[in-house]
Amino acid sequence: MKRILSLFRSSVIRAAIHMAGIKILIALAVLFLWDRLINQGSILPYSMMESGFFAAFIFFVIGAWLQYLSLDGMHPFQALQTKKKNRSITAMDEEELDEDEATAAKLFSNLFAAILFLIPSLIAAIFNS
Repeated sequence: MKRILSLFRSSVIRAAIHMAGIKILIALAVLFLWDRLINQGSILPYSMMESGFFAAFIFFVIGAWLQYLSLDGMHPFQALQTKKKNRSITAMDEEELDEDEATAAKLFSNLFAAILFLIPSLIAAIFNS
C-alpha cells in the first residue's frame, strides 16, 4: 500500500481522471444501448440502474484488481499484449508516465469508475425493494 501511495502524483491524478472519464462515457453508452436495444425485448427486463450499473461496477473492480496485481509484479495477460512505441494516450505531451505510474493511473481510474457506478446501483436497489 505504501508503494501505491508514493505513485499518487499530479500527473498520475490527471491521467487517472482523464481515463476514468473516458471509461465512464463508454460504459454509459454501452449501458444505454443495452437498455434500448436488448433489454426491452426480453421476457424479464432488468432495471438499468440496478443490474446494469452493478455489472459495470463488477467490471471495473475486476479491472482494478488486475491492475493491482500488475503493480505487485504479476502480469496475467502480458503474453497477449504487444509492446507499443507510444506509451499512453492519456499522458500529456510534456510529460510521459513510466510503466508503474501508468498502471497506478489505470488502477485509480478503475476504482473511481467503480465507485461512480456502485452508488447509483445501491440507491436504486434500496428504493426498488
